[in-house]
Amino acid sequence: MLERQTRREFLKTIGIASFSMAAGAGCSKIKRSLPEQSMSSKPNIILIMADDLGYAGLGCYGQTLIRIPRIDQMAREGMRFTDFYAASTVCVPSRCGLITGQHPGHATIRDNFPPHVDLDLENGGGYMRDYPKGAWPPNVTTLGRVLKDAGYRTAQFGKLEAGIPMPAGKMTEHGWDTWMGFRSTGAAFQYYPTVLWKNDERLTFEANKPDDVRRPGIVGDKGVYSADLFMEEISKFIRENQQEPFFLYFPSQVPHGRSPRDGDEIQVPDMGSYGDRPWTHLEKLYAAMMTRFDDHVGRIINLLKELDLDENTVIFFTSDNGDENSYYKYTDRFHATGPLRGKKRYLYEGGIRVPMIVRWPGHIKARQTSDLPWAAWDLMAPFADLAGVQAPAHTDGLGSHITGPTG
Repeated sequence: MLERQTRREFLKTIGIASFSMAAGAGCSKIKRSLPEQSMSSKPNIILIMADDLGYAGLGCYGQTLIRIPRIDQMAREGMRFTDFYAASTVCVPSRCGLITGQHPGHATIRDNFPPHVDLDLENGGGYMRDYPKGAWPPNVTTLGRVLKDAGYRTAQFGKLEAGIPMPAGKMTEHGWDTWMGFRSTGAAFQYYPTVLWKNDERLTFEANKPDDVRRPGIVGDKGVYSADLFMEEISKFIRENQQEPFFLYFPSQVPHGRSPRDGDEIQVPDMGSYGDRPWTHLEKLYAAMMTRFDDHVGRIINLLKELDLDENTVIFFTSDNGDENSYYKYTDRFHATGPLRGKKRYLYEGGIRVPMIVRWPGHIKARQTSDLPWAAWDLMAPFADLAGVQAPAHTDGLGSHITGPTG
């Protein structure tokens, strides 16, 4: 993507070209001439990724029924992209492409399952139990590693490393100082989990084991709601690392539905403002979850303002693939794919074209809209530029092979 555009031209488009002058081996002379303060004031980076959020799932992209005021405000305060693409049509390969900075032709994971093999030719094939060596964990530098090597404190909360379990110690090896969440994609379907992982420690939640917590859609004040728990951990990480540059990756499970074995109701503590809407029960649950998620994004922004970090933090907001409206029984209530054809699992626009909002007060002009086409694997190079380092050579991302002071 964006083969005719240099990295600096792209960064200028999203308003951060001035920082990119300090990036890349070919810019070492410029780097040395910058004041010491400029070299030490790397911006914090926050990347929020929704799960199965369709192109028109937000008000700023055409949604009219679900209240998402804080994310919509984020778009008004920054730049909204109309032509941003996920790395794949489903979550695991999409997140793999983002993490490794590679398009689907190079990324080692291309499905939600391990590779298919002919285990039994007489009765049909099957799937490998584990990914082949080198496929996962990846043998290339990951996004977390790029930022950690650049001096950032790094954290990941939610669907860990593309939703695929890593052996003990590997999360840290691949760049994460702090991580907490689900070690498999299927585990993330449950919003009141009995098990989560934090820094190789297994956490159990006894309060989530009763059926009256695990089964219903409206749970009330019982149990531990994973989305609220991640918000607490995110706030803690930001407070503890406010004195140094940090990179926070939040691959949320919202608004992905649950596993059929747990019931077809998306889980929320309450219905919020949707209880009296003339909608189906499942539609109300979906809307309530999205508004609660929106509130969490707002709380992150409020905390940045409280800590005087707002103007030194760039926030990216996107989704891992298109809408999956089976969670509200394939109704057309929310029109979450907008004008696009298809949805999750389809290579039509509705399956891969997703929201992208970039907000950085004082650096990115407010109320901008761009039709610049780019994709999830393009994020690694701009993130490296923001951190003042060279992007890894393996990435397929924008400008990753451009060197010299004009690149």
